[in-house]
Amino acid sequence: MTGKARLSTLASKLNAAKAESPRKSAGATAKHGEKGDYVKLTVTLPPEVYALVMQEVTRRKLAKEPEPVISAVLREAVVKHLGK
Repeated sequence: MTGKARLSTLASKLNAAKAESPRKSAGATAKHGEKGDYVKLTVTLPPEVYALVMQEVTRRKLAKEPEPVISAVLREAVVKHLGK
């Protein structure tokens, strides 16, 4: 299978999955203690990006905003970037 064919297949699967399951409130967070239907992911970030994420985590903590954790910041950024 060529790279282009694999991407087309993946896009088709993603579109089908979107149609089948509605997103939970933008899909970014679950209630505390619930994993929902999330998939665990490990990423490697450049130090500059990690510093930006940590700045946002710190800002949320100081402002006493909800979800002042790295995973929530990254989930929200991905959802916003992908426009979901």
